Amino acid sequence: MGGGPPRGLHAGSGILERTLGPQTRLVAVGLASNAVGTLNPVRRIVEMAHAVGAANLCGAVHAAPHLTVDVAALGTDFLVWLLA
Repeated sequence: MGGGPPRGLHAGSGILERTLGPQTRLVAVGLASNAVGTLNPVRRIVEMAHAVGAANLCGAVHAAPHLTVDVAALGTDFLVWLLA
């Protein structure tokens, strides 16, 4: 398998711009990938969700042990970082 994020559905693929709309209620995104180490542009995704009236949930379980997670800077409505 090559380096970099996988092809298909990822934050840079443009899929959000094409699919978010007035019926969107929640956009969930992971802050970081534990598989390939990418960081998603959560702030941008939150702004896109809010622009159509949707809430945002950010999963930070893979990022929290390695990064300082500034919830206010992310702007997310909900942050999850512990799953048991």
